[in-house]
Amino acid sequence: MDGICSERSLLRQHKEEGRLADSRERAEKLAALKRQIREGVYRPDIKDVARLLTGAVTR
Repeated sequence: MDGICSERSLLRQHKEEGRLADSRERAEKLAALKRQIREGVYRPDIKDVARLLTGAVTR
């Protein structure tokens, strides 16, 4: 029984570590985008913008 609980605990810990890594990666990307916008060098991909607008209109 202890082995099962330990295994589940390890799985939960690995999942949490993955979420933290994803969260840090997202925060770094967001900071980079904000910096580009502040510096006036950000150039959005027109296809991404069109895709987002199309999705908003169809809802």
